[in-house]
Amino acid sequence: MDQNRDSLKTTNPIAGLPGAVFEKAWEVRWALKLAYVGLFIDIALMHSLGTTLLGFSGDMAIVWENVGRIFVGIMVFCLVVSVVIPVLARVAAIMGSFIPWHRLQGPRDYSLFPNYVTFSALREHSLREGNEFLYNYWKRLTMQREEWRQQRFQAGVLVFGLVLMAIANAGVSAHFQLPGLMAYVTFWFGWKGYALLTIVALYLLHWAWWSSDEIGQIYYPPLAEQLNKTQY
Repeated sequence: MDQNRDSLKTTNPIAGLPGAVFEKAWEVRWALKLAYVGLFIDIALMHSLGTTLLGFSGDMAIVWENVGRIFVGIMVFCLVVSVVIPVLARVAAIMGSFIPWHRLQGPRDYSLFPNYVTFSALREHSLREGNEFLYNYWKRLTMQREEWRQQRFQAGVLVFGLVLMAIANAGVSAHFQLPGLMAYVTFWFGWKGYALLTIVALYLLHWAWWSSDEIGQIYYPPLAEQLNKTQY
């Protein structure tokens, strides 16, 4: 039975595609990227073939007649998601940093947890003591922290790009008078739905780009006790 299933997957490349899609559907980043592709294909079909993604019949004759446009569309999509959107996202992140977000936030607690020390304190201690183990420990946690910051920023880029793609889809749909994907969003949720989506998008962008980080803390009781003794 398993051999037959494996042979089926070998002869039919899309045999296992539905299961793989549902497995990946639980990953947020993958879902956002899939929404990217769906919105862009919808825009390309409205612009090139005068139809929408939901209305496309999948007629291979039409596909082969417009294979050049499809290739150009793929090239444009790659340039947009790899160059245009990241550049615009970086500009938006810089401009948004001038907004006084701290006035919208409550007071934050920057006190250390028991037996925790700051990153800088552990680094200075490891260098002063010549302790390679502690230095590597600090370096590893510092890299993990920086990696988490980069992941947050990239998540913001995905959300920002999805917002731009949704706006472009709505604009192309209105221009060609075709029911694109965002037209269905308007029909189902109305303008109140757009307001809610805008609030959610701003919240996610604030979390990814403009929220202040918590104080960096590392669990190391010996140094924490030593620092506490020097304070009293």
